Amino acid sequence: MKKLSGKDMTAAACSQSECEVCEIQEKLLCVHQPKDLIDFYVLFVCWAIPFFSGMIIGKFWVGIMVWFVLAIFFFCYVEALLLCRHCPHYAEKGFWLRCHANWGLPKIPKMNPRPMNSFEKVTWLLYVAVLFLYYIFFYHKPAMVTLGVNFIGADRCGLDTAANSMQPLL
Repeated sequence: MKKLSGKDMTAAACSQSECEVCEIQEKLLCVHQPKDLIDFYVLFVCWAIPFFSGMIIGKFWVGIMVWFVLAIFFFCYVEALLLCRHCPHYAEKGFWLRCHANWGLPKIPKMNPRPMNSFEKVTWLLYVAVLFLYYIFFYHKPAMVTLGVNFIGADRCGLDTAANSMQPLL
């Protein structure tokens, strides 16, 4: 039986002194330790290094800027609206979120203590897919040409003219 210690960072809305008697046991991370933060950042870094290095090497500057706009909108509002506002950490006092994943982000949408509905789950998963699979189109030139993407200034985007005109490379 896990008893909570003073070292554990617990959501203020969590009223239990032991995790095993809690009704949301194992369904939500309301008690987290530094290792949880490390796990979160390791996953992000393992994705971010190839993403940014590939986008920079490929000189996809506009693509990086579009991704940053999508990411800011996602992490500052969409994620809180669809996911965070259902969490006990969101019920804590103050304007700023205090959890292992989104520490310091503003709590803009109102708290909703009910579980996520199907629409929120699907929308969240689709937005995450767009955000974290965004780069794939930049690395697969034939698919982009097939989709009818017009490469204006392709020489500055790291794309060759043969791929843009759909002529075979010799």
